[in-house]
Amino acid sequence: MSPGSLRIATGVATLVVLGATAYLAVLGEWSSFLACVACSFAVAVGWVVARHEPASLVGPALAWTTAAIALVTAHDAGPLASLPWSVGIWPVNLAGLLVLMLVFPSGPLPGRWWRAVPAVFALATLGMVVAMWGATEVDGQVVGGPDDRWANLLATAGLAAIAASLVLAAGSLVVKHRRGGQRTRRQIRWLLLATILVVALLVAGWFAEALGASLDVAYSPFLLAIVTLVPTAVGVAMV
Repeated sequence: MSPGSLRIATGVATLVVLGATAYLAVLGEWSSFLACVACSFAVAVGWVVARHEPASLVGPALAWTTAAIALVTAHDAGPLASLPWSVGIWPVNLAGLLVLMLVFPSGPLPGRWWRAVPAVFALATLGMVVAMWGATEVDGQVVGGPDDRWANLLATAGLAAIAASLVLAAGSLVVKHRRGGQRTRRQIRWLLLATILVVALLVAGWFAEALGASLDVAYSPFLLAIVTLVPTAVGVAMV
């Protein structure tokens, strides 16, 4: 991609965060508003990286790690939350992080298997939407949706595919670390440190939800880690 296209991608992420923040302010959803304000930190660091490395995919990918979160947060906080697909789109929160791990620090690994990871993640996300179609969130708990066996199997398969995609994306960092030079290895150590903690918090959130915790309690630490730890690690590593 050309530097101009990369700047456009970063600019779109910026507009998404700003638009989501303004939308939530109009609705008076102040807790979600503050979450979107926090998302602007990664966007700002993404612009710094983009200026420092204008031909790198890392800047736009970093900006989208939280632009995706802001988009889902705005969707779920307002009247759009009543739409039948709203609960099932939660994997979109992870899309930016997945791409960031695949392209950091100097582009994706060659090979069709690595290129297939985003496609698997997208299909798994679609599967989660179908499996949770019509479900709603009530007092932090997911209720309703299809109650058939196929829905449970599809949700389980989707969850497994999403987890596998994240593990493979993190694995690409390990491969780059082994093949890279001294500077590349130092850069990857920064992101791996943040990524391991983020994935651990996500898994902990899954267990917490299974044990009956509300969605806010289960996943707030994970989202906070993406918003703060990941951009800090990437900013230090790249700049």
